Amino acid sequence: MLRMLLDIAKTTGINLSGWKMIIGGAVLPQALAREALELGLDVYAGYGMSEACPALTISGLMPENE
Repeated sequence: MLRMLLDIAKTTGINLSGWKMIIGGAVLPQALAREALELGLDVYAGYGMSEACPALTISGLMPENE
C-alpha cells in the first residue's frame, strides 16, 4: 500500500507533508522509508499481536538519522 501511495503522489503531485503511516507485517525496506520521507510522509514500522493489543512497538526513521 505504501508503494502505491508513493507512486500516486509522484504522478499526481499530491503533497504528503503531515501524513503519517504505520506499516506492519513485514520489514520496511530502508529505500522505501527514505522515499516516503523525501515526499514528506512520516512512516513508522509497527509490531503487534491481536491477542495482546493492536500495537506493541512502533519505530520510525527520522530525517536526522539517515
